Amino acid sequence: YVAQPPLYSCRLGDTVHRAFSDEERDEITAELTKGGRKAENLRWNRFKGLGEMNVEELAVCALDPETRILRRLTMEDGATASHAAELFETLMGSDVARRREYLIANSALLDPAALDV
Repeated sequence: YVAQPPLYSCRLGDTVHRAFSDEERDEITAELTKGGRKAENLRWNRFKGLGEMNVEELAVCALDPETRILRRLTMEDGATASHAAELFETLMGSDVARRREYLIANSALLDPAALDV
């Protein structure tokens, strides 16, 4: 299981609105602007990972059993699991040279429009 944190959050008074996709953020924005509030006055924060959350947000979004969302990850095929573990080690491990080689070798496969930079 892994915790699924929101991609976006927007504080409005004492209420925090969280969105897990661009579409959900847009739906919440549309709902919040029905009463005449301007969309440009809403401040959405974009999270790229758990490291960007403060302690309180992390506790609510990833640790509190009452408010967190957990996703079950499964890999039915042993070869797929082995490949995923190897790829995870390459991308998240401490061997910088290995990660760099992988990124250079596979950069042509990436769609630049899909990158969040």
